[in-house]
Formats: sequence, structure tokens, C-alpha cells
Amino acid sequence: MLAVPCYRWAGCEGATHRGYFIVRTDDDAQTLGDLRGRIFGCNNHLSNSGMNLPRLTLARLAGFGHFFSDVKMTGSHGASVEQLGSKAIDVCSIDCVTWGLLGHHDASIGRQFRVLDETVPSPSLPFVTSVSTPEDEVKVLTDVLHEIVRDPHLRPTLDVLGLMGLAAPDVAAYERLSDYEREAARRGYEELQ
Repeated sequence: MLAVPCYRWAGCEGATHRGYFIVRTDDDAQTLGDLRGRIFGCNNHLSNSGMNLPRLTLARLAGFGHFFSDVKMTGSHGASVEQLGSKAIDVCSIDCVTWGLLGHHDASIGRQFRVLDETVPSPSLPFVTSVSTPEDEVKVLTDVLHEIVRDPHLRPTLDVLGLMGLAAPDVAAYERLSDYEREAARRGYEELQ
């Protein structure tokens, strides 16, 4: 890990982000519990914000057994939003960075969809390189990333991305993601169901 991005989008605090449970604006659900028996759209089984974080939230709510009537794999956060709009699914979990970018670039997103709830926080996805990258190259790459976020000429581009700065990686913070997975499993919720 080279550095961890810090974003300006709602739901991001320092070098963290979270998943947002998104529903259509006309959905009468007021709480996650109101979505029991509905259809969940998941971008893929390996997604932190689309699967791991919502799985923990739902495990704490659902107890043992199924919460949703079905879980559909959509392939991407964008596809999840599209399927939500077409009513192929009833809810999905989108990371707050993607949600912020979608809303920033398409004002209709806020009219069509709303955040119903949010997951626990998670470290943001880090900038990485191969574990076989020599240490001197790791330093150069890290230095360049920091130069980019400090470059005033690049500020307009960074503002579009919502990228405010970088933080040093905290390996222990990423290890908590495995703790989330283990807690969901202990609660009988090893996968979204």
C-alpha cells in the first residue's frame, strides 16, 4: 500500500468510506428492516462496499436465516443503480465515493434515488503497487502521489474526483475488514441472503 485517499464526499471521514443502502425515492421503506423479503443487488461477491460491509450490517439485523427474497449479482455499482431504476432490484449498497461522484455528475440521481441507511466505516481503497516492487520505487511512487495531490494545477481535476489528500496506510485498519467478515459468519450470515 502506497497511500490512502481522503475524499470530500459525504460518508467519508479522513481516509475512510462506507457503503450506502440506496433505494428509489418513491420506496416507502423507512428503515433497513422494512426491506426484509425484498431483492438486493450486489455488484459482486468480492466487493467491500457492495457485499462485505452491508453483510455485516444485515447480519446484525437479520439474525440467522435469509433477510432478502433474492440477491442478484449486477457486475458493478453503476449496473446496480441501473437495475434499481428499472425495478429489477429493490435495494443495493454503493460506496459513498461512487455515490458522491454519481450525484455530482448526474443531478437526476438525487431525484431518482435516496440513501436509506449506511454501513460501518471502512478504510478507503488504497493506492497500491506489486509486493515485488523494490523499496526505492515504492518511495518514488508514494512521493509522486503526494506531489499530485499538492499540485495546484491539478486541483480542478482532483476536485472533480473529490480527492482532498492522502493518508499513510494503516494495515490494522484493513485487518478489521476480516473482523467484519468473521462477525457476520458468527451471526450465521456468511454471505448476503
